[in-house]
Amino acid sequence: IAVSGTPGCGKSTFSKRLADLVYYKHIELTEFIKEHKLADEFDEFDQSLVVDTIKLNNALKKYINPDTNYIIDGHLAHDLGVVDGCIICTCDIKILNKRLLARGYAPEKVRENLDSEIFQICYTESIENELTTEKIDCSADLTDEEIKTTFEKLLKSLQK
Repeated sequence: IAVSGTPGCGKSTFSKRLADLVYYKHIELTEFIKEHKLADEFDEFDQSLVVDTIKLNNALKKYINPDTNYIIDGHLAHDLGVVDGCIICTCDIKILNKRLLARGYAPEKVRENLDSEIFQICYTESIENELTTEKIDCSADLTDEEIKTTFEKLLKSLQK
């Protein structure tokens, strides 16, 4: 299961908790990319790793055990062919703005990510990739029940 969304929206917090609740293995894509040396370069303007998603997908295919369930967490997760479904984490833009500024993002980077959230880029791409997709608002702390309910809705949709 992919968990994706704009940087700062809460997907890592959500993913880690979900993985614990449903006993899935958690893969944080940025760490996976660094650990497996998959970044082609570092983009100074965006302050992010530049990654070929085909190369990333191939590395994940080799890494993933088919007998194990995974939560794959990252803003590229919805672009990977190794996932069956996707949960998109969203966030109120005022809250997202505060989170990104607290991370020390440059004003241009904050604006770019706010625009991504406003235009629901991750959600739109997930749908375009024909993934069964659920959305959840991560602006505030979520209860375990809210997390599990979103996951169960996704699983139910995948069974149709």
